[in-house]
Amino acid sequence: YILQCADGIDPPPGTYPPPQTPELAKIIINLSFGKMAGPHDGSSILERAIDELVNLRTSLFFVLPSGNSYEYRAHARFAVTKKKPKTLAWHVLPDDRTPSFLEIWLPDGADDVDVALVPPNRAGGSPAVSLGSAQYLADQTANKALAAVIAPAQNSRGACGRMVLVAVAPTQSQTGEVAPHGVWTVTLTNRGAALTAPIHVWVERDDPTLGRPVYGRQSYLVDPDYELLDRTPNPPGDSPTSDVKRQGSISGIATGEHTLVAGGYRKSDGVVSIYTASATNAKHARATRKPDVATATEESATLHGLRVVGTFGCDTVRLAGTSTAAANLTRWIAKEVSRNPQITSVNQIRGMLRAV
Repeated sequence: YILQCADGIDPPPGTYPPPQTPELAKIIINLSFGKMAGPHDGSSILERAIDELVNLRTSLFFVLPSGNSYEYRAHARFAVTKKKPKTLAWHVLPDDRTPSFLEIWLPDGADDVDVALVPPNRAGGSPAVSLGSAQYLADQTANKALAAVIAPAQNSRGACGRMVLVAVAPTQSQTGEVAPHGVWTVTLTNRGAALTAPIHVWVERDDPTLGRPVYGRQSYLVDPDYELLDRTPNPPGDSPTSDVKRQGSISGIATGEHTLVAGGYRKSDGVVSIYTASATNAKHARATRKPDVATATEESATLHGLRVVGTFGCDTVRLAGTSTAAANLTRWIAKEVSRNPQITSVNQIRGMLRAV
């Protein structure tokens, strides 16, 4: 829709760009939004659609934030041996009026990994769920589903491996059954051969949108070896003994090939903002896409955010987060493209960013 409006054309359905199109406008699109789950390998439906569109057209630049989930405890990476099951602790908060979701992304060759789910402070749980099947946990009185483990044999998303979805009903509701809040236990058991690549787990985003009513509350993974931010004056890194990892927390729609991704840093000392989500190490199969650049999103350690124009009236407000970084990068690209009409590709922008 944006491209058609900018070019003043109405191409036939299913064709873009249309044949014999005149010189096209230069367009920079900023989508200051993100999610936390997904395959994180550039193969999600939205990422592939964006990459296809950029491939079809010159002078189109698509900017995304890297995400603010670096400290959310929403990503885990581990191996599951044949002899020892792996247990994850997933804390679902009270007063959550939205469902909570956890995605387990299995590598190729992990067809014999089973997943079981146990609710907090309760005996029993779901049977072990194998690929190609599903189980749900029901309220014993009303027989309504409180949680489910769904392991499809094939995925509509993801270029490699399989995804097992774990879903928990809201923990607060005015009309229906509610799931128990607290720490849910997810157990993975490998009945097959040793895996050559790690398993990745992502908790889906459930925090409230800025300026909107609060319905969801962000669930998170629990690991005693995870070093919390407030334990030390310096930002901690990932513990080798903790399955919960900060690395690999990059947005689930920011791992495409042709998107430009922005993180944030503090103007006072150049330190990367503590919320800026990042990629994992290159030796791992997923979430290897790194932000292309970091722009200033914090004044200092004590003066958070940047002062920006308010939405209503003539006031100003302080705004932080990598969505601010994406807006900064979008403005920079617009200025550079205006100065130099020869800039028509994402690779040219990336080369310029490396030279800055």
